Amino acid sequence: YGPYDMWLCILYSILDTSGTIELYNYQHNLDLEWRVNSTCHQVYIKSDTFATEPEWDKVVIDYRTFHGTLTIEEIISAAFIVDFTTDHSISGDGFKLDWSCYTPVATVPEKSTK
Repeated sequence: YGPYDMWLCILYSILDTSGTIELYNYQHNLDLEWRVNSTCHQVYIKSDTFATEPEWDKVVIDYRTFHGTLTIEEIISAAFIVDFTTDHSISGDGFKLDWSCYTPVATVPEKSTK
C-alpha cells in the first residue's frame, strides 16, 4: 500500500420488516457493515444485482461469503449482519440485496382415500 491509501469503515443499523442493501460503483479499501435487527422470525434475502471482484471484494451475509458474479437466495436469521470488504485494486459494479420476512408455506397432508 502507498502512503495515501486509506480504509473507509462505515456502520449502518436497520430495524424493520423488509429493506434493501445496495452499493454501486464502489471504491477501493472499503470495510462496510449493515446490522439488521428485523422484527421477523426469519429473513429471505435475494440479490437483485451482484458483481464484485472475484476472490477479493467480498460480501459476508450471516457468516456466508459471496463474491464474483452470482445470484444470492438465502433464508437467514432475523438479526443478521452484511459485511462488505474490498481490496486496493479492481472494483466491480456492486450489488443490491432485497430482504423481507420469510414465512414458510404450510403444507396440509393429503387424506388417504383407502
